[in-house]
Parts: sequence; structure tokens; C-alpha cells
Amino acid sequence: MTAPHPLSALGLSPCTTRNGTNWTVQVVMDDLVTATIAGLQPTVFEIGLRLQKGEVVDRGRIAPRSAGGDGYICCGAVRSWVLRDVPQTHAPSLQLNVTSGALRTAFLKYDQCVSPQLDVEGAECMGLCEASWFTVYDTFYGTTEHTYSQTFQVPFGPEPWNFDLETTKRRGGDWYISVHGLPDTAAEFSLSTVLLPPPSAPEYFKCSRFDYFCPVRNYHVGPGGEAELLESAGYRPQRGSGSPGLLSTPLPFVLSAGSALLLAWRPQIRATTTGSPRWLSTIRTPLHLADALGRLRWSWRASGRT
Repeated sequence: MTAPHPLSALGLSPCTTRNGTNWTVQVVMDDLVTATIAGLQPTVFEIGLRLQKGEVVDRGRIAPRSAGGDGYICCGAVRSWVLRDVPQTHAPSLQLNVTSGALRTAFLKYDQCVSPQLDVEGAECMGLCEASWFTVYDTFYGTTEHTYSQTFQVPFGPEPWNFDLETTKRRGGDWYISVHGLPDTAAEFSLSTVLLPPPSAPEYFKCSRFDYFCPVRNYHVGPGGEAELLESAGYRPQRGSGSPGLLSTPLPFVLSAGSALLLAWRPQIRATTTGSPRWLSTIRTPLHLADALGRLRWSWRASGRT
């Protein structure tokens, strides 16, 4: 990895933090013709070396280089830190803020650090890996766009309270946090990690259409703050005001029963009233029930009967 002029710092990480690593540092000078054309002159320089810690902990933070921390990347390099002994029920999350410059991508990968050339296909990190892009290329305008603050995590899956290897990327063990820099570009950043515990399982309700007292809706709020609506099996939206018996009975059965009752009353109405209205004979289907009941009530009130 090379840091060209005018960059004055270079950082790199090994992929396996449990093993020892030997590093070779070189200062390469241009030949006389190239240096003269570039306007460079012989000078005196100093080299400072510093070993940085390759681990982070839950709720740990890495400060920018200008603030005395290890948050620095450049020259297309990959810097990695390991988050050890993550419980399989928890989801690692990462918040990264770029304080100066620009970087390419941040990764969360299980068991080993990321290799962008091998692990990334398109815009996705394959396998047990999550990626968040800080630099993207706009193919329409032909420009490069940068973002400077993002938070992302390993997804819980459809049922966060359950651990199912088939539906979640969560795994127990070591997770690697990697930051990928841009070529010939330096960036400083701050980085924070949090292990998110799974939410509690929602209460389970089992209802049927014969149960009057049944929970209407049950909400579960996930770690991202988004409410997920879980409707019980016996939930039925309320269609209006009325007695419990009418609300718990399907509407077609109410109309049919009311129509049959009205038709059964018709001989008594014709026997006790003079000049029975002809509209009583027009009742043939339950659709006429509401209009018929309204007319009957008005007819009785007009004749002084209540």
C-alpha cells in the first residue's frame, strides 16, 4: 500500500488479529528527472511508527486521528477491528461519522475481515456480511456522491426474538468491522459500536369468530423503532355501533333474519290497519329491508300509533 505525495500518513490492518504480523516500511524517492519535473528538492524527513489496537468492545468508540484516535484511512487500504465474543442472540451495530475527507465503504463481517475484491458483488457484501456505502457513483450525471454519517447493523430477521440460522445473519463469535478507503484520498472518522439485544416476543393471542372479547391489534416495536402490526386470527374490524349480538353476527344473516321476521308480521299488519301500504308487497330481498322499516315506522307515526 502506497501513500503518494502530499499524503503524509498511511494505515493498514492485518486480517487475522490473533496472530503476530511483521511489517515492512519503506520510503521510496522518485528518480532525479521525475523529481525535478515535479519541483521536488532534497529534504530531511522523519518516520513515526505507532501500533494501534485492533479490537473494539461493546459501546466502544474510536476517535479521529486529529483527536488522538485511530480513525484514519487512505489510499484504498482496509482498516479492521474485531468485536470479540458476540452472543448469537445479539446484532452488532455500527455508527460511523466522517470528520474530514471521504471514504468508500464500511463493513460488518462474521469471523474474518472483509476483502472488497472477493466479498463484494455489485452493491452487496455476500455471505454473513453487511455493507454501508459512503461513496457512490451517479451513472446519470456522471458524478461521485459522498455521505458522511451512517448507522447500520446486522439484521435480526423476520422474528428477532427467535434465533434461526435459516432466517438471520446473527452468529455467535467474532465480528470484524472494516473501513475501506478511496484511492489517493485520506479520511478521518469516528466509529462507535453497540450490541443490540433482541426484543421480547409479542404476546400470543388465539381467537376465533365465536370469541367476543378478543384483542383487536397487537403492535411490536423493533430495534429500529418501526412498528410492526401483528393482527390476531380473530380480529374483525368494527362495522358500526350496535349491540354485541349484531356486531358478532355477519351482516347478510342479520338482513335475512330481519326480512323473514317482517314478512311474518305482514298478515297482522294488514289485519289491524286499514289501507295497508302497497310497498309491503314489494319486499322480496334483504336489500329492501332498511327502506321498508323506515317507511313502516313513518306510517305508524302518521296514523298516531307508536
